[in-house]
Amino acid sequence: MIIIPILAGIFWIVQAFIDKELMKDISIETLIFIKVGFVLIILAILSYIFNPQVFSIISQDFQKIFNKNELIKYLIFAALASTASLYIHSLGYKKFKISKFVSVETISSIIISVLVGYFFFKERLDKYECFGVFMGIISIMIFYYKDLLRIFNI
Repeated sequence: MIIIPILAGIFWIVQAFIDKELMKDISIETLIFIKVGFVLIILAILSYIFNPQVFSIISQDFQKIFNKNELIKYLIFAALASTASLYIHSLGYKKFKISKFVSVETISSIIISVLVGYFFFKERLDKYECFGVFMGIISIMIFYYKDLLRIFNI
């Protein structure tokens, strides 16, 4: 199963470098609109090819959403978080060295997801996960060593 996250990571980083090149000529907002549009179209086509009942399922899910106000709140929050993530990614790719940005972003997301799971969802951490969080924090400090020295006037 490790191949799936590796493939996702490969596509993600390829997309990051392509985004950086595109943003030399077009705005972040235009890039995001185009990407989201293509994703919706491609997803709709592939979903219909591999699961022709997909639109019936979506219709049923929309009925569930509108019958439960709680789901609407979660969907709005998820949409806002997704939009912020897209915008911040694009801004980060444009403003920073991609390898540094993506490396720190990846490590940060791992640390944050482990901590959110522990504090909010009562997930238990084993010694390897605790060690991983510690090493992640150390690696971020290494990436930003010069910046930290400047901040603390060392």
